[in-house]
Amino acid sequence: MQKYSDDPGTGHGRNPCSVPSKRRPFLSRLPGWRNLVRLSYVFLFAYTGYSKLLDHVPFTRGIARIPVLGHFPEAIGWGVPLLELVLALGMVVPERRVQRVSFGISVTLMATFTLYLLLMVSLVKEKLCHCGGVIGSLGWMEHLMFNAAILALGIWSTRK
Repeated sequence: MQKYSDDPGTGHGRNPCSVPSKRRPFLSRLPGWRNLVRLSYVFLFAYTGYSKLLDHVPFTRGIARIPVLGHFPEAIGWGVPLLELVLALGMVVPERRVQRVSFGISVTLMATFTLYLLLMVSLVKEKLCHCGGVIGSLGWMEHLMFNAAILALGIWSTRK
């Protein structure tokens, strides 16, 4: 026998009640959890992009010292922080499609940064990191762990 309700979820009245068939994981049940992760990316990308633009000359000089990327220091020196700021803005505009695309690109960019850090920690004697602000003051393993955690949350949040 099916329960009916005037107020869905109460079990009384004319409308069928919805009964969840499976228990969702704890994090999925928290309201706005994915929004919290997305807003964390907004803050992180806006903060680091702004910090890199404030310290543009040292950031560009540091990029010039990286073996493969050093051929394009000005393009990367302007491009990365501007891309971070555009993505941060894209994640807060009212259009949901723009938010999703910006967030997906942000997670991909975070994966790229994390891979760069992993290669630096593993292969290079002289570590070259040019992250802005407080994040740049982290040790190499702390920075890698921070990026890995943020990346894992981003990947989790992009799944439906």
